[in-house]
Amino acid sequence: RLLLEHLDERRVGVLSSGDPLDGDELLEAARALADRILRHSPHTVTRILSAVTRGLNLPIAEGLAIEAEQFAIAARSSDTLEGLSAWIDRRPPVYAGG
Repeated sequence: RLLLEHLDERRVGVLSSGDPLDGDELLEAARALADRILRHSPHTVTRILSAVTRGLNLPIAEGLAIEAEQFAIAARSSDTLEGLSAWIDRRPPVYAGG
């Protein structure tokens, strides 16, 4: 079963309705969230996951330092420039993964 089955779905942002989801609905919501994540730069998603996993059990100051480090790496990437250019041009971004 899903890792999320033991978590409060509202707390982790999988859903916004007030009713709990059954297994199939939760799987559908998780897939929809995954689809949203996959529309973003793979490089940036990797940096976010790195910041979260590395900083999860650290004191807030250390976690924020890791977040800042990962943001600095992501901000310098070609994918960030592509995302900003696509937004300005009102077109979908085409990420190269770097």
